[in-house]
Amino acid sequence: MPFSHTDIDFPEHEKLHKSRRQRRREKLLGSVQKMAEQLPVPEVDKADMWEPPSNIRDLQKEDESLKELFSKATETEGEKNGIATALYGEDYFIRDGLLFHQLEGGSIEQVVVPQCLRGKVLALGHDVPLAGHLGNVKTFERIARRFYWPGLYTDVLKYCKSCPICQLTSSHKVRPSPLKSLPIIGVPFHRIGMDIVGPLERTRSGHRFILVVCDYATRYPEAFPLRKITAVAVARALLQLISRVGIPQEIITDQGTAFLSKTLKQVYSLLGIKGIRTTPYHPQTDGLVERYNRTLKS
Repeated sequence: MPFSHTDIDFPEHEKLHKSRRQRRREKLLGSVQKMAEQLPVPEVDKADMWEPPSNIRDLQKEDESLKELFSKATETEGEKNGIATALYGEDYFIRDGLLFHQLEGGSIEQVVVPQCLRGKVLALGHDVPLAGHLGNVKTFERIARRFYWPGLYTDVLKYCKSCPICQLTSSHKVRPSPLKSLPIIGVPFHRIGMDIVGPLERTRSGHRFILVVCDYATRYPEAFPLRKITAVAVARALLQLISRVGIPQEIITDQGTAFLSKTLKQVYSLLGIKGIRTTPYHPQTDGLVERYNRTLKS
């Protein structure tokens, strides 16, 4: 054979045909790129970028709370690394007349902030849009990247707790109030309980529900048939009972719509009755009526 296939150099041809999927992908990426180029570039507000004032050296020296740290750092200025061990074993040093705090290992150098500037630093670390009103830990970490003063975390904690915006928007867990036992009643019909049983099998007269009323002093029960569960029907049955036994001082009900209606509230207001609602999903509060309901159903 004069030659073999290994002696031939095949040119590399670019694949000109592209699948439909590849074309859709390129079209989508191109449209995204055009949209990104048309979007406005956000600018950082210079008010959110704060640099220590030029007279911060004088403010540090005039601050009474920093005098001890400043004096100790000044005494050792010129020694190795210019570092002075001050309170609580923390490292402070002076560079170009400015007092710094150095974290363990020297990875972060923080400007020691005098008292007159701490409020400004706290506001920039928590209130500005770039800070985002984060919690006390995130705010502390944000400030501690560049600034420090004794009691920094305590001040951050107080500042975050007193922030008006955080108090309005944060969802703190509210502890539910503890359950309390009802006092024993000795006067008949001073307190009564009401509940509705049903729907039951319809009677010949069209009644499907029963309004159950129990007296907490004598355990005396009464039952009123109802065709529908409405506020007017409940109010009429209650007025029938009141016409025979008198006006109760308190009425315990669950949170049914008929018991929470404006009609029944007006009846309570006119007769001077105090309405007591049970805790949701806790029928034991009106246990006397619930127990009679079981007897009535059986």
